[in-house]
Amino acid sequence: MLKLIKQTLTTSIVKQGKITCKKVGVPQGSPISPLYSNIYLNVIDQVWHSRGYPEKLSATLHRYCDDAILVCRKSASLALEKFTELAKRLSLIINH
Repeated sequence: MLKLIKQTLTTSIVKQGKITCKKVGVPQGSPISPLYSNIYLNVIDQVWHSRGYPEKLSATLHRYCDDAILVCRKSASLALEKFTELAKRLSLIINH
């Protein structure tokens, strides 16, 4: 099953007429993209709440389909920094 999933996580990018293969990624518009996005965002959402960020940062994380929105009452830069940190850490775990 993991082999099948890894096969769906390879994509190519066309830049200036040249095709470059990427090791990890989901092709834009792929029917499987929303599923993978929600799996990824679900983990971030759980960690966001387990660390108490909505209260600590006065920032709530809202998810719609395969998008995430941070609504901040205070510093948006600190909330975005924490969200980016979570996303990068999760990406590192997934890529290994």
